Amino acid sequence: KSTKTGTTPVSNPISACGRSSVTERGLEIADMVASLADMAGAKCEEAEKAYPAWLPDPESPLIPLFRDTYQEMYGKEPHIGPVHAGLECGYILTNSNLVAAISTGPNISNEHTTRESLSISSLERTYDFIRTVIERV
Repeated sequence: KSTKTGTTPVSNPISACGRSSVTERGLEIADMVASLADMAGAKCEEAEKAYPAWLPDPESPLIPLFRDTYQEMYGKEPHIGPVHAGLECGYILTNSNLVAAISTGPNISNEHTTRESLSISSLERTYDFIRTVIERV
C-alpha cells in the first residue's frame, strides 16, 4: 500500500535493524528509526533477525596470540578495542559452540557509502597475519 510523505509516494516499507554492541541500544536505534518513519508517514518493519550484541572481552584468551603475532610481524602494537565491524562476532558466537571471538581485518574507508574503498596492501597484510595466527593455533 502506498502512502504519501510530502510529495513523494512511499510504496515500500523501511526495514530497521539496529546494530550495537549493547542489545538495548540496538533496540533503541530501531525504535528511533520506526518513530521517524511514522512521523514521515512511512511504514517501518523490524528486520526478522537482528545481529546479536557482542561486547569485546579485554580478557579474551585470543588477545595475547593476536597481539604477540602482530608485534612480531609488524614491529608495533596493534589497535585493540571495539570496532564497527566486530558485531558479526555476536552472530558467530550465538550460532556456534565457540566460546571466544576476535575481530580483525583490513583498512576500509568511507564504509557504507558509494565511496567505500579497501586498501589492497592492508588486505594482503591481513591475509598473511591471519594465516600466521592459524599456523600458531
